[in-house]
Amino acid sequence: MREYPWRLKLVHEGHRFIRVDRPGRFFAFEPNEAFHEVGLLLGGEDERLRGLRETAENGMGEVVVSEALESLVSQLGGIEVHTWPTEVDGVHFEAMSYYPHRQPDRKSGVLKMRRALKSPRKAAVRLFETGQASNSEAAILQLTLPDGGRLLHLDVSLHEEADLEWIAAAQERFRGADWVICGVEFGQDQAVLRHLSGFDGKINLIADLVNDERRERGLETNLLTPTVDALIELGVTAFPFPPKSSFRFEA
Repeated sequence: MREYPWRLKLVHEGHRFIRVDRPGRFFAFEPNEAFHEVGLLLGGEDERLRGLRETAENGMGEVVVSEALESLVSQLGGIEVHTWPTEVDGVHFEAMSYYPHRQPDRKSGVLKMRRALKSPRKAAVRLFETGQASNSEAAILQLTLPDGGRLLHLDVSLHEEADLEWIAAAQERFRGADWVICGVEFGQDQAVLRHLSGFDGKINLIADLVNDERRERGLETNLLTPTVDALIELGVTAFPFPPKSSFRFEA
């Protein structure tokens, strides 16, 4: 079999689905359709679990999730479940959960209060029972490749009401990753500009993770380019990462 030619290839398939191609098994952040890769779920909202449901219906699949989602996913059947921290095919996974006391309202971008979740496992169970979006725990996730390269996915954790102590701890723990994927929640570009540089990532990919969902609901969408341009002015190596685009990195 021909050896995979790239050290890493990242493909944005739309919605939150980002495929991680590399020598060895491929991984998939939050696929919104049935997947053959190892799925990586960063949270328990309904939008993040579409692909998991379809994969479970096909009777086979493999995912890496938080402990809060472990028992729930296992109940679906046909899914092999790993919880972080763990290692799969030589890739080490470690995560850091975030429980924002406030989070941007999905319709307006205006910040509103959310109660901190006391039982993320129960909330995740309610999600599958009711089909309603859940406030279950969300996480940022780092993959360390066999060659030592690090890929950090920040999800949409950098927003105006993110806890500053949590951000500082995350920056200290994950500083200096080779590649950083950072989503921008609607209306939260200034928070990204304030905090992303503190992670000191070598290459920062500013990913469109929410616009497809917002379009489906008839809501206003983000523009990535102004945020990327402003980051570059701050000395950050940054690139827009919209759906149907990809980046390839040589060994």
